[in-house]
Amino acid sequence: MDNRTRYLKLLSANGITQAYSAVLITAVTQRPCSERTVRSWLNDPDKPSARPCPTWGVEALEKGIGYMQRAVASRAGG
Repeated sequence: MDNRTRYLKLLSANGITQAYSAVLITAVTQRPCSERTVRSWLNDPDKPSARPCPTWGVEALEKGIGYMQRAVASRAGG
């Protein structure tokens, strides 16, 4: 499975928007990531504005989702 597909599946499985995924990536990496950047990663690969979805972006999103889930779980339990 390519990075674009992995990223899309993460968004779908967790009910996350492209904009919020950019926020999560920014929080994890401490580097700016805009919604426009995410959109270029997920755009149809045949479009001129498409960019390859980087592995670090998928990994940062996975970490961000994990942090988010742990925070929600700790609030629910505490």
